[in-house]
Amino acid sequence: MGRGYIKAAGGVFTLLAVTALLCGCVTSDEQKLAELIAKQMKELGTPAPVSNGYNMPESPSPSLRATRNRGKVTIQPESILHITVEEDPTLSSSYEVNQSSAIQFKYIGLVFLPSMTVEQAAVVIENTLRDRGFRTATVTVKITKASYDTVRVTGAVMEPSNLKIGPGSSVQLGEVLRRAGGLRTQAKGARIKIVREGMLSPIGIAGDGEEFVLLNGNGKPEVPLVAVANNDWIHVFGGSEEGQGAGEKSIYVLGEVGKPGVVTFAANEACTMLHLMFKLGGLPKWADDRNVMLVRRDDGGKEETTKVNVETLLKSGNPEDDVKLENGDRVIVRERRLIF
Repeated sequence: MGRGYIKAAGGVFTLLAVTALLCGCVTSDEQKLAELIAKQMKELGTPAPVSNGYNMPESPSPSLRATRNRGKVTIQPESILHITVEEDPTLSSSYEVNQSSAIQFKYIGLVFLPSMTVEQAAVVIENTLRDRGFRTATVTVKITKASYDTVRVTGAVMEPSNLKIGPGSSVQLGEVLRRAGGLRTQAKGARIKIVREGMLSPIGIAGDGEEFVLLNGNGKPEVPLVAVANNDWIHVFGGSEEGQGAGEKSIYVLGEVGKPGVVTFAANEACTMLHLMFKLGGLPKWADDRNVMLVRRDDGGKEETTKVNVETLLKSGNPEDDVKLENGDRVIVRERRLIF
């Protein structure tokens, strides 16, 4: 391939990348397009454009960052930030954090600041500005309106939900259960699982966590003195040795669904993939409904994964195409892949 062709192709890719990345609203599809363009330009030997932090040096994952910042006031959706940039006063302004933990940083584009302190956010913004051509960048960030932190409560409570707590604070488990309407099962024999930062994990409540029984040393019902904090996931199991009410089944639903969590089937309910979809109200349009993953662990701890074509299942409703679910199964819905 000639050098002239590479240069011309690089120019085309640059134009496409700038168009995709500098628009006022960057969707997940546009991000994927930008990443694809950057990869193609790298293969052509052309420097990839940098915007919105996509080519920034790797930073700690949101879960790791949340662990390091536990107990601190951090940037959350609906926070209001005041950002000052000495080198360009036009960027100095107040910004609201959207539900994806990003700000629309004027002509710079989206900058993602999930669960960061103001010091961490300033570093990310400075790096982004340097990547966009600033020789120096001096940034200060202040939280002028802190957003509430959140914990998630699911399982055998009267009102499973995401509960807001004070920014940077913790709350006792008993208070969380009270605000969730209390237990909907007998306390005797019930147990609770807490996954720290489980709301940030792709496997959610299915991950490793701490387990507690609601009994004291004398065998009487009692909520243990345990504190929970931002992004913790609390799940209440009913009362039996398997952590279920008699005959109940809990299915962990993760990924691209309206509300990830635990879906419980009563003993007298049909527990199948089709009935799970009915409970979920179907899948979002961006979900890969042709390749839904069913993960099942046997008694020896070995996991087996099966692909289920939910699109066909929902169209036909044929019982022969349905898949029976068992207690503890994980159903993982991935995002639909785009083909360019």
